[in-house]
Amino acid sequence: MVNSSAQVTTASGADEVKAAAAIWARAKACRDEDPAPASVEETTPGILRRLAIDGAELFLARLDGRPVGFALVAPRPRTLELSTSLSTPTRGAAAWGATCSSVRRTTRGRSAARRSSCG
Repeated sequence: MVNSSAQVTTASGADEVKAAAAIWARAKACRDEDPAPASVEETTPGILRRLAIDGAELFLARLDGRPVGFALVAPRPRTLELSTSLSTPTRGAAAWGATCSSVRRTTRGRSAARRSSCG
């Protein structure tokens, strides 16, 4: 069951990008069994590169007000690319279903319009 306090918002500010970069660093460290996560300064450029794609959006999931997951999406000529979706190793799983569902709802109209124009 998803906690009712889980919220997903479109993110654009520097603080939200840093929050996503911190989640990325912790998730990567957990996956790779690194002794410590990379710094936010090391992971931020990867997020900024993806956000530089025309039309790209960052969605940030919060649980009880704390960032716990994010998704990066970018429109492509015939598809909508989900380039990154991560959650914090310890708290993110509870909000992740809400994040994915919200991203689908938010992008569904744009994606459908794009598909109809592709023939």
